[in-house]
Amino acid sequence: MKTLALIGPNANVTGTLQGNYYGHAPFIVSPFEGFQKVVSSIHLESGCAISGDDKSGFDGAVGAAKVADAVVLVMGLDQSQEREGHDRDILTLPGVQQELITTVAAAASGKPVIVVLLGGGMVDMTFAKASKDITAIVWAGYPGQSGGDAIARTVMGLSVPSGRLTQTMYPGSFNATVSMFNQNMRPDTSSNYPGRSYRFYTGEAVYPFGYGLSYTTFQYDWTAEEGQLVASKADIGAFASAYPTWQETAPMRRELAAVATASVKVTNTGSVAASDSVLLFVTPPKAGQDGTPLKYLVDFDKVYLEPGQSQTVSFGLTARDLALFGSDGRRYAPEGLGSVVVGVGENEQRIPLHYA
Repeated sequence: MKTLALIGPNANVTGTLQGNYYGHAPFIVSPFEGFQKVVSSIHLESGCAISGDDKSGFDGAVGAAKVADAVVLVMGLDQSQEREGHDRDILTLPGVQQELITTVAAAASGKPVIVVLLGGGMVDMTFAKASKDITAIVWAGYPGQSGGDAIARTVMGLSVPSGRLTQTMYPGSFNATVSMFNQNMRPDTSSNYPGRSYRFYTGEAVYPFGYGLSYTTFQYDWTAEEGQLVASKADIGAFASAYPTWQETAPMRRELAAVATASVKVTNTGSVAASDSVLLFVTPPKAGQDGTPLKYLVDFDKVYLEPGQSQTVSFGLTARDLALFGSDGRRYAPEGLGSVVVGVGENEQRIPLHYA
């Protein structure tokens, strides 16, 4: 690639990379400066501001997209949109950013178009996810002093992404139907309240918590001999009796013996060496009923694999991991059939978990 069109209100920012919790950075690398290190020719255009309805920069952005070999749009949020004491009231991109993205992507006429988002809160990117003109979306957060380097190296394939979304990406309609003052986590069917967070949200997420792609592919295979796991309900019950509420100082999970062990073989089935973030969830019995979580994250690990290489990752599930809290705020041992889940999205694999 010889020429890159770098477009967007966050394409050449520095301070925005730090969010609003930071110390004194000895240097800050903007996205523009990061791409300058890896691309020979860059056509920089802001296109629009973070907010407002000024479209005077559209023509320059479209012109850059037409002559470049590829397009990167660095969009998203800044402290004018979200900060301590200042909340957003929309979940979509502010101002005319969405229109700029769709206009530039159409003008690129089939060239690679990457949308990079800066921000701390979620943004509904349904339109970009569904667009045939947009190649990929990179959620960069507020990536800090070397954020520009990290963005450029990831987009250009010099680094392989292995991160996972730290939040559920709700559709933009979420805030239209859910009051920001309703902080209940669990859903309420009587009022059509869908709940909050991946643990309880019953609606359709744009992208779920823990989602993330790579430049390679990974396959998960359980290694349990009988195709299932069994956890001792008695051991879980003893823990719940010893530490019935949050007021009791329970041992950390790493200090407890495992009551079940989940082992999964991770295989790099693609052609690029990469790290994979392996996430382990538990879906308890009666998930989604009477306040029981739909699922919850128990543990995670990261493995680095060459193409074709496999590694077995083992997770010890403790009584603390498997005990639940009832509506009265007290721990209890569930009974029946649940499951252990590894991965999110296309890679998700389940194995039955018996509480017996």
